[in-house]
Amino acid sequence: LHLIHTLSLHDALPILVATIGEIRLTLAKYTKPGAPGHIDFRAKDELCMQSVKVWKGPIQKYVDKVLEMSQQQAKGILDQVLSKWHQTELYKEGLCHLDEFFNRFEESMHATCNDILDLEFHKLFTINNRSFDHYKEVELKKIKDARRRRRATILAEQMMRGVNIRGDNNARRNALQQKIKGIKDEDLGEDPFRTEIDVAALVRAYYFTAADRVCDQICLNIHSSLFRQAQEKIFRYLEEKLGLDQGNSKFTYLICYTFPILY
Repeated sequence: LHLIHTLSLHDALPILVATIGEIRLTLAKYTKPGAPGHIDFRAKDELCMQSVKVWKGPIQKYVDKVLEMSQQQAKGILDQVLSKWHQTELYKEGLCHLDEFFNRFEESMHATCNDILDLEFHKLFTINNRSFDHYKEVELKKIKDARRRRRATILAEQMMRGVNIRGDNNARRNALQQKIKGIKDEDLGEDPFRTEIDVAALVRAYYFTAADRVCDQICLNIHSSLFRQAQEKIFRYLEEKLGLDQGNSKFTYLICYTFPILY
């Protein structure tokens, strides 16, 4: 049995959205008196753990979908093989045993995924510094660019107050865009939320680094456990359940007549 992934687990994972104000509140909770600018490691841990704890539901749904797709593909193969015998007891019992075969994986697959997630939810950890540093650089630039656009827009809007522009709204928007383009970094000054921005980039970097790790582990388990076991055991499982391995099943004659090459 082969199942081609049509889902991307990494893309399915949601990102916990926290505002700069919420990040500031978390940092303030762990602020040390007399140490301005100090970022307590507990604040980073809390924010990073909050970011990954949104994974549980989507990963459970992902595993359910993989099991469902595997089961449906197996049923499709059974339909093709027994296309002339859909009304027989053989086909009906085969479907029931096929459902039983895949239902056995459900509990074990969810237990494995929960074990993986429990490790992720327990403590911030990574030794993949290369990935972490890369994501932090990329995310920091994204956040800084977004912040600059927002701050430049607010400043431009303030500069446009009281300016009478004749014409429609398009003319005003164009004038506003010209103002924004003309604003320099020194006009904006230092971002008052620079600390929170650095922390946000760190949290997002950890999120993506950990997401890569989790997705690899879960997908590896699906490929190396679920798919491998299904491929290796499904045929013998059906033979045993239908009594075909004994040679005296009520279906033996029908199978031998239909698929003589197998016997």
